[in-house]
Amino acid sequence: MGYKPSESDLKDEYISQRLQEISPGIDGGVIYDILKKIVEISPLLLALVHAEADDIIKRTTQSCMDRGLLGLSAWDVARPDSAKEMVIMKVGYLTWRTNAPVYIVHVRSSLGLEAVRNGRTLGTTIIAEPYPHYLSLTHVDTNEDLETFERVATPVRRKRDVEVLWEGIRDGTISSIGTDHSAKPRSAKTKDIRSSILGMPGLETTLPIYEIFKGEEIVRLASLSSKFLQLFDVSRREEWNFMATQEEGFTWTFRGWR
Repeated sequence: MGYKPSESDLKDEYISQRLQEISPGIDGGVIYDILKKIVEISPLLLALVHAEADDIIKRTTQSCMDRGLLGLSAWDVARPDSAKEMVIMKVGYLTWRTNAPVYIVHVRSSLGLEAVRNGRTLGTTIIAEPYPHYLSLTHVDTNEDLETFERVATPVRRKRDVEVLWEGIRDGTISSIGTDHSAKPRSAKTKDIRSSILGMPGLETTLPIYEIFKGEEIVRLASLSSKFLQLFDVSRREEWNFMATQEEGFTWTFRGWR
């Protein structure tokens, strides 16, 4: 169990200070202990991992600020692919040692996906999850006035990364697709990439992206987008319907809590 502070929490001096005092830090030892505990408690538990090396990101972010870099390109440099790849490799090894399944969220680059493939060669259960914006956007697909709208963590990358993610869908490396839905008001997306709030919609953008595909492709995408229903046993608590056929396309409804 963990606590993910909001950006308003982090800007609050008292809350930020208390978080630093009580947080043990998520290093390899903490991850190892959590994975061992998961195996002890239940085979049905699944560890969700936001894989980014904080120590690297702190240095690359400071380097970007010192160099005066701006915009989404700066955000891309500040949170490099290698920071994610390294943690996925570490988690893959610890997963192998503990036999605990893990679910890697925010997979959005060729390096990250290759790290997932390498981890699976050990016989581990590693589930990779990208989102609609990682499957469609790059950090150059915008203009100066709107580019901070794409500020998400981890960042959107390059065209080649988008292509590699789609290859991962087709070859089975990607076994689940989420939305990471986090809609924010337009006013919170300032022109300064460093102060613009994180997050963007995901629910509304999923189907428009998928509608360009037909036949067997659309059936595969619907299956991957429904994967979390089985993984997290959502069907017991909610009434969902997400299907696709080659002839009729998508049907996706949510009718609320039972």
